[in-house]
Amino acid sequence: MSYKVRLSEAGMHLFDRNTGLNILLDEVAVPPAQVSRAPRYLSVALTNACELRSSYCYAPKHAAMLEADRVVG
Repeated sequence: MSYKVRLSEAGMHLFDRNTGLNILLDEVAVPPAQVSRAPRYLSVALTNACELRSSYCYAPKHAAMLEADRVVG
């Protein structure tokens, strides 16, 4: 298995790009100097198309769409 390692205040994250498997080893103490400054994750959506009516929804309450040619460049 080949995986990426990310060190954070929460512990050591292992991520396998082939399978999508995520593992958090929260019992691993990471020294502050080794904590990654990169974002923990990034979410990209080409559209937020949905009914936008769920009471627990956190999406913007307006229909929006990102043009595909702006993402694939």
